[in-house]
Amino acid sequence: MKDALIKLRDKQGEWSKIKEEKKTKKEEVKEKNMEKRTKEIEEKLRSEKRLTTEDLVALRED
Repeated sequence: MKDALIKLRDKQGEWSKIKEEKKTKKEEVKEKNMEKRTKEIEEKLRSEKRLTTEDLVALRED
């Protein structure tokens, strides 16, 4: 029984690590997308194009 509890605790540690890795990757992707979107909006502003509602919402989130 004690061995089973030790194995279970080890598995929980592994799952926690995997969960953290997934969370970190998701945050990195989100940040990368926001940077890309911000650059696109800045380019629109430089070229004096109209901003869409989506552009304004993205700026507000940033």
